[in-house]
Amino acid sequence: MIRPGARIAAVSLIAAALLAACSTAPTRRSQPRSPVVPPPPVGILGVPDAVPRDEPKVRGGANKPFYDVFGHRYHVLATADGYVERGVASWYGPNFHGGMTAIGERYDMFAMTAAHKTLPLPCYARVTNLS
Repeated sequence: MIRPGARIAAVSLIAAALLAACSTAPTRRSQPRSPVVPPPPVGILGVPDAVPRDEPKVRGGANKPFYDVFGHRYHVLATADGYVERGVASWYGPNFHGGMTAIGERYDMFAMTAAHKTLPLPCYARVTNLS
């Protein structure tokens, strides 16, 4: 048989543990949050396609042989020549608008930009909606 004082102590301990489990320490976000996302610019449908041109590889850390994100290692290709991939494309979304990209430019969700996990920087990618 549990004594009344012990029961109150046990219930209090369980309640404290449950409440503690509900609180978390603030974490640092990996993407900057933009307080206000601007509306699309007038004429957004008229933004021309990117025109590939020869550009030197970005110097610095953006073209390391590999990098790690959330415990997964990505190996950066030496060249994009002949690279073809079929899969699902995604986008950064409005929370990254105005944030810094891997090559040090500000991300503009309305510009003709793309990113890839293993292609060297810079390079050009053609993304096609197959439907």
